[in-house]
Amino acid sequence: MPTAVAARTVVRLVALGPTLAGVSARWALEIPAPVTVDAAVYDVRGNRVRTLVDEVRGSGAHEVAWDGRDDSGRSQPAGVYFAR
Repeated sequence: MPTAVAARTVVRLVALGPTLAGVSARWALEIPAPVTVDAAVYDVRGNRVRTLVDEVRGSGAHEVAWDGRDDSGRSQPAGVYFAR
C-alpha cells in the first residue's frame, strides 16, 4: 500500500542585506503557495537567538527583518549570525 508523502513548498530567498533604517538585517521571500514559514536567527554555535516568523504566510512577496535582539529583547553582540 502506498504511503502518502507531504509535498514540500520551495520558498525562494530573494534578497538579504543590512538596512539603513536601524534594522540589522532584512530579507525578502517569494512564496509560491500558502505555507508555514519558520524563520529564525542562530548564532555560530547553532543556538536559536530569535524567532522571527512562525506562522502561515500566503503566496507572494514577504519581508522578514531582524533588529539585532534576542527573543527576550536583549541586544546581541556584533558577530556572525545565520538565518534559516
